Amino acid sequence: MWPRRPEEEVPITAPAPPQSLNKYKVLPSIERRRSEQSSLDNDMSVLTLSDPPDAEGEPPGIGPGPPPPDPPGGSLLLAVRAPCGRRFQRQFAAADTLLAVKVSAEARYGDEYGGGVSIETADVPRRSFTDMDMTLAQCGVVDRSVLCITRDHDGVRPLK
Repeated sequence: MWPRRPEEEVPITAPAPPQSLNKYKVLPSIERRRSEQSSLDNDMSVLTLSDPPDAEGEPPGIGPGPPPPDPPGGSLLLAVRAPCGRRFQRQFAAADTLLAVKVSAEARYGDEYGGGVSIETADVPRRSFTDMDMTLAQCGVVDRSVLCITRDHDGVRPLK
């Protein structure tokens, strides 16, 4: 190699800022969104997950004792679909009959379904009950089930 002379040395300069490969400038609204996103990320790193305290100042779920026991026979939260297609949720006891479910739907929507109804479960396999004196426990209805009340038209049951 050829020896360098001092007058040929290239002065060392600070590195240039990185250039975008995009030849167009970023729109101001996008630039603003990027800065807001980075500040949001910084704020999120500081947050912690916790439940808000209840009225007594204690976090929910932490109380003076265990939760109250379920009533005898168990309590079932059921969704009931009436023949009109509307739905509602209600607590029933496992000892309640299908007639109680039908009566609650009639009372809620101000309709009378008469004797030609059946109540079906929405789970698989689908089960249909026409004996309104059976209890929910006898029917095998579990908590958070959906029951559908259907009318029998002219005493003829629809094909399944």
